Amino acid sequence: MRIIDLTIETFDSKMNKNKMVVLVFWAPWCAPCKPLLPIIDAAAATHPDVLFAKIDIEDQPELAKSLQVRSIPTLVFIREKIVIFANAGLISADELTQQLKKLTVLDMKKVHQDYAKAQKVNSS
Repeated sequence: MRIIDLTIETFDSKMNKNKMVVLVFWAPWCAPCKPLLPIIDAAAATHPDVLFAKIDIEDQPELAKSLQVRSIPTLVFIREKIVIFANAGLISADELTQQLKKLTVLDMKKVHQDYAKAQKVNSS
């Protein structure tokens, strides 16, 4: 699979169609982003079950703000429409592989239960 460009208009449909997503927040002028993109591209080729999407923070500031991205590059790991964790800064191929393994082996039943509890607490 290749890396897609994601916009605010396509965000919901891509989240609904893909169980595991890695968002890559970047900008063309970002020096640490340049070596990260080939790492992401290689991971996309070896993980067809994961959607890799890059988001240019200059073109899509609303998405960056909604996911509380404060620096770039930032990777946001999502499973079943729940943000599981984020990683700010440059990441190696090995580190990315480890993060993807963590994302894959999660007990999503427990994650959904914990998420529901947190939502109840936050709405009280």
